[in-house]
Amino acid sequence: MLNNRNRRYHRSDEYELYDLKKARPFWKHVVDTTGLEMVSDIENYEEDFTVISENQLFYVELQVAAYWHNFDSDLVSNLYISKSKVDIMKSKITDQGINGVFVFLNCVPNRYMSIWLMNIDEKWLNTSSEGEHYYKIPVNNKYINRFTAKNMLNNLGEFYCDCKENHLNIMERYKGRLAQIDELYNIKGRNDFCCKYK
Repeated sequence: MLNNRNRRYHRSDEYELYDLKKARPFWKHVVDTTGLEMVSDIENYEEDFTVISENQLFYVELQVAAYWHNFDSDLVSNLYISKSKVDIMKSKITDQGINGVFVFLNCVPNRYMSIWLMNIDEKWLNTSSEGEHYYKIPVNNKYINRFTAKNMLNNLGEFYCDCKENHLNIMERYKGRLAQIDELYNIKGRNDFCCKYK
């Protein structure tokens, strides 16, 4: 069932895990270590952050790709983003002349990929069986930027995939989240972003 934004209904446990415990703390660390300037940090279901890089202001929308575990981005085929998120960002860019970027994080997170709003192609638009409109973005295209942040996290704790061990109930909601979870290339272990005190 979809909400009035043509998106799947909000699940509070997924919001807490992916947004509050993983995406937002991780991105703040990226900003602190890469010289970006934070302008705003507000969760308003439009954009997550506004930052400045090289005098250019842009909106950042973060999304943890729950099916992308602790392995290289080369092993991911597609990224998915709701059309409603893209439409909201488009309306803000049109009004204010600011760039927008979608950042997709792996489950840890210690890797991420990004694509600028202007590079999202309408040919990637799909509709789910529930009626949700979304973009299925092929990772193997020239507009995808890939990053690893493992070295940034070295002194902060241990950061590995603990999805099956500590978050199996969330993983089991969608088959894709489990597809590569038991592969040998998925490096499992403790994750101090979400389960530091377990």
